[in-house]
Amino acid sequence: MAKHPTARRVHRSGSDEDSFISGVLHSSTWAKQNGRPLLIGGLVVLAALLGLVYARSKGAAKIEGATTDIAKVRATAQTDNVQLAKQDLEAFIKKYDGTGPADEAKLMLAQVQLESNQPKEAITTLRDLAGDPKNPVGYSAALLLGAAYEVDNQPSQAEQTYLRTADRAQFEFQKVQALDRVARVRMNNNNPQGAAEIYERILGLFESDDPARNEFEMRLAELRAQSTAATQS
Repeated sequence: MAKHPTARRVHRSGSDEDSFISGVLHSSTWAKQNGRPLLIGGLVVLAALLGLVYARSKGAAKIEGATTDIAKVRATAQTDNVQLAKQDLEAFIKKYDGTGPADEAKLMLAQVQLESNQPKEAITTLRDLAGDPKNPVGYSAALLLGAAYEVDNQPSQAEQTYLRTADRAQFEFQKVQALDRVARVRMNNNNPQGAAEIYERILGLFESDDPARNEFEMRLAELRAQSTAATQS
């Protein structure tokens, strides 16, 4: 005899029903107990995402403002009013620190400080900025830092700064420029032999047919001639 269609329906035993209902009740209770923490956690994540979006938009606005305002401090830095130039540059750096225009302002401030015979202040302004000579601003800052050490009568520090810049510089002409300054520092401190070594290093950066070699070959020849004359006298 055929079975009634409803005979295929699955029936739960009493224990199965109890387990099922217990599980549902447990889930419902857990949700009530933990629903608020879950909601709070979700709000925290949402707040973090909104904060990130705000920070990015604020950062973009900061860079835009710095790019606009840098023209004003450039104009001030070119005037003869040194105090006003320092004041405006320092305020600009404080407001826009961490942006490219602020790095440019630090270079201008260091130049003003050197012109005001404040090499120690210039060294402080430039020290961090000069850490990466591969960065165009960092390279300029490194050369200016070396000059500040020279003005501050710290030739050893100046030489080390120029050598470090030459080692890290990205382009050959930058290496030549930094090494040329090393040679000058050594000549100014009565070390012609050391300067000759630097000129030899510079010549090693040029191709044999590069006309730019001529100037450094002449300098090296003069130093060797002076050294020979000093030995014979």
